[in-house]
Amino acid sequence: MAAALAAVAALGAAGCSGGSSGAQPAPGTSGSEATSASPDRKPSDRPREVKLDGKDPCSLLTDDQKKRFALDRPPQQSKDSTFRGASACTIRSEVEDISASVTTITAMGIENFGPGQVNGDVREVQVQGFPAYEIHTPGTPTGYDFCTVNVDVADGQVLRAHYSESGAKQPLGKEEICKRAAQLADAAMTTLLAG
Repeated sequence: MAAALAAVAALGAAGCSGGSSGAQPAPGTSGSEATSASPDRKPSDRPREVKLDGKDPCSLLTDDQKKRFALDRPPQQSKDSTFRGASACTIRSEVEDISASVTTITAMGIENFGPGQVNGDVREVQVQGFPAYEIHTPGTPTGYDFCTVNVDVADGQVLRAHYSESGAKQPLGKEEICKRAAQLADAAMTTLLAG
């Protein structure tokens, strides 16, 4: 009896300590990508802190940058309750059936966007030397795919770039959507760092 109890205890301990990296994938995530880092771990150290307080997200894309992304509609400002009232700026392109948005999140840190914290496939990337998480949620309807890049700019602050299709007749595919989201984040960071 004692030997049987010892065997059960040993199996229980092995289940708690082995075979998992600590982070569990959120519903809809890929286990291999979602468990690549713990939820509270930052991808890497940022080169410096860049505060977003008082920054207008619509000012973070210049006219030239908007043209580069074919953003031909007027910017729409809003408050995003998902990110605790963060300021967001969304601009559409009728020519390409896409929309792009930049959000200045000042009440949530990068740890909220890491593996195990969001629904979607998470990948560590860098934007101008700043650590970031790229998030893509598979299974969206054809022509409505999207990807976000969330940049760790300061403690408790994140610059979020979101690129999405708006009923595209010729869908771009995940790789292109996420590439453009990264380019959008890079453009916004260029403006932010120059300001």
